[in-house]
Amino acid sequence: MLTAIFEWLYGVSKKLPQIENPKTLLSSKQKLLWTVGVLVIYYVLYNTTALGVKQYGGGVIGQIISILLSGDVSHYGDIFSLILKETANYDVVQILTASRQGSLLALGIGPIVMASIFIQLFAGGGLLNIDMNSPEARKKVLGAQMTLAIIVAALEGFAITSSYASQGMLTIPSLLGIVLVFIQLVLGATIVIYLDQLVTKYGIGSGIGLFIAAGVSFSVIMGALATLFGPSGVVAMVSDSGIEGLTNAFIQILPFITTMVVFWFVVYGESAKVKLPLSVPGARRPLELPFFFVSNLPVIFAAALLINVMLISNSLIGHVTASGKPDVLNYIGDLLYLTTPIHAYGNIPDYINRIMNGRSPVLGIPEWVHIIVYLITLSLLSIFFGKFWVEMSPQQNPEQLAEMLSQQNIAIRGHRTDKRFLKMKLEQYIWPLTVTGSLAVGLLAGFANVLGAYGTGTGILLTVEILYRMMDEIKQTLDIHYPKISRVLFGDAS
Repeated sequence: MLTAIFEWLYGVSKKLPQIENPKTLLSSKQKLLWTVGVLVIYYVLYNTTALGVKQYGGGVIGQIISILLSGDVSHYGDIFSLILKETANYDVVQILTASRQGSLLALGIGPIVMASIFIQLFAGGGLLNIDMNSPEARKKVLGAQMTLAIIVAALEGFAITSSYASQGMLTIPSLLGIVLVFIQLVLGATIVIYLDQLVTKYGIGSGIGLFIAAGVSFSVIMGALATLFGPSGVVAMVSDSGIEGLTNAFIQILPFITTMVVFWFVVYGESAKVKLPLSVPGARRPLELPFFFVSNLPVIFAAALLINVMLISNSLIGHVTASGKPDVLNYIGDLLYLTTPIHAYGNIPDYINRIMNGRSPVLGIPEWVHIIVYLITLSLLSIFFGKFWVEMSPQQNPEQLAEMLSQQNIAIRGHRTDKRFLKMKLEQYIWPLTVTGSLAVGLLAGFANVLGAYGTGTGILLTVEILYRMMDEIKQTLDIHYPKISRVLFGDAS
């Protein structure tokens, strides 16, 4: 049944417009120009409010340009108010999906990610009768994934448009307005799907990675400017309170300090490797496994789950009984509230005061308990999803990895090429790495959120990994076309 659906999805993709592979090897300059061009298109869509939607998250760049072009210096201060309002609109979902509510990219890369997860899980779990090592099978996977992404975009577009209508966010409150916004959101998501392919084939890195890194970078820049010049920023505190405001001003830069510290830890974790005692024929370096063995996938899944828990918690806490008194649903919602994400933004001294003195809505549990429970929950879920992903992934599962290594005559030093020994040795390294790496990314993301890191902890983790991969690809491209420049920038690898 699933295989038949998969073949149908691939059949539909062959009838859709395709982006052909480049016929000649592209130079570094050409790849860079393609990447910059796609990034410009992405930012235009990202900052354009959909026709028929009230101003919400998109269009801040246009408003800032209008203020600058007006020449009225008295309104320049409004720029920083817009920036602060803009950063307040960011949440984990928008950062992970490179989207912005109210704009043409309200769906972002969400449809691509969801389609990829479905296809990869079904293929990795053996539910699809395909050989992932075959070039023809990989072509089918990409085609089916593209069709499924467009279908997911239509479903998500309908859900978001319906949400806009129920919240009164449409400027044309009629069926025509709903259809108009729906078409724009699906069209925007479809353009992103093709832009992703364009970057993958003609640019540097992948489109998904580029868009996430662009969104997080935008959030970091906006957050830093808001911390300095916003209505509750450092400049405002010092100018309003003088020397007495220096203490609060120092506290206000906590998100900036947190962002720098988290970036350092993530870069260190990305560069950390664990050497395996394996003999690789013809290799000059031993086989290594990264400390973040499962990458950022565990915390992405955990964060997505907790966001859904937050939505359920809000609906249960808001449940009104006939007597007006809390009932069991309110209590359940309050307990779920303790596991929901918490993120520092705006006035940091006020945020700290809320953490020290605030309480949960129904049971009155202190907010500092909320932070502890959230960090523990996020860490445990990250470990769970990390182990789940390793068990499901043929490239990381010890048994299947041992099978692939034995076929390449890779063996444990001092032993013959035997996949049983390989599996046993790999299990001694992979499972501890899975647990510690997943725990590390969970704690990093959690503490970054609690301490107000710009772009959220998950966003920083993703961005650093994406930039690492892009730098590797840039180095490989320069090695081919400009080896001298590559040696100057990256050193001699020999």
